Amino acid sequence: NYGNVSYVYFGPWGKDASGDLPLLADWPLNHPDQFNVLLNNGKIVTFKVEKLDNCRRLVSFLHSQYKYSEAEFKKMLEIADKLDRMFSED
Repeated sequence: NYGNVSYVYFGPWGKDASGDLPLLADWPLNHPDQFNVLLNNGKIVTFKVEKLDNCRRLVSFLHSQYKYSEAEFKKMLEIADKLDRMFSED
């Protein structure tokens, strides 16, 4: 079940993609006030946030930090929305 999910997977992005795109992020409900992200460039970043209760909010937060292209942001939102729907049906 989704109570056991640890990460959200956003990749693969490809070798020419921006280094600031997320490959993996902590599942939003694992930590109430922060999350870790493995970026496409191999860097791991920790963000402090409030009320991170779904994947869409996680993606929107990342977009506010990195200003992804419209296509990248749309792809991440599609993944987030799919996971949020799956989680709400659990």
